[in-house]
Amino acid sequence: MCIRDRSTQSTGELFERSMLPRRAFSTAIDHKLQLYASKAPVPVSMLEMFEFAQDPSPEKLVMNAQFLHNELPVRVAQRVWDLRRLPHGLSSMPSMITVRESYERSFDRLVSTEMPTTVQDEESFFVMIEDIKQQDTHDQEYISSALRELIGVCTSGDLGVDNGVGPDGINQWDFSNFLDKFYLSRISLRMLMGQYLAIHGPERQGFHGIIQEELRPADMIKKACLLYTSPSPRDS
Repeated sequence: MCIRDRSTQSTGELFERSMLPRRAFSTAIDHKLQLYASKAPVPVSMLEMFEFAQDPSPEKLVMNAQFLHNELPVRVAQRVWDLRRLPHGLSSMPSMITVRESYERSFDRLVSTEMPTTVQDEESFFVMIEDIKQQDTHDQEYISSALRELIGVCTSGDLGVDNGVGPDGINQWDFSNFLDKFYLSRISLRMLMGQYLAIHGPERQGFHGIIQEELRPADMIKKACLLYTSPSPRDS
């Protein structure tokens, strides 16, 4: 399994034409955002994450921080790009703006931080990543709220069919594809950050960071079903 970002690469022309309500976002940072969003993310296999968590030395931690310093801005910038170009006025919904601005702030912090080269630098980088990971905890709730806001605005007729944002246009857009793509990319981001943070903590028996050494997927599915549904699925 590779932690790939499946977003479509943006271009400068499309970036400038994207639908977004502009706010006071630094021109220099906005230029960097466009630059990073045009880059391809580096695939990371589960095996690589697993092996890197074995016997983490201070040198390994600095190397991991350096990789994330280069990689996270690319993935975060592409999430901003996805959120900015949402059609039918969805990018203008208050809850969606909240999500997008959270990602913009994270991007700003990442590119404004010097590359960690010492143990002290890495410790500071760790604190920042821990904070960034915590910030997007409620993304699902905000995105759900944004979809409800858009439906409400569309139903009231405030956006207008003449602008291509009528009920028919919204019904024809594949929201599920956007959600699948966004959440898969979000999972890859959180896994990279989560593994980095976890290898700093106390060791858990049978785990290397967040990766369980002898994981049985069927057991995890049953646990998930016990949490969210009843009864659990039968063994196949």
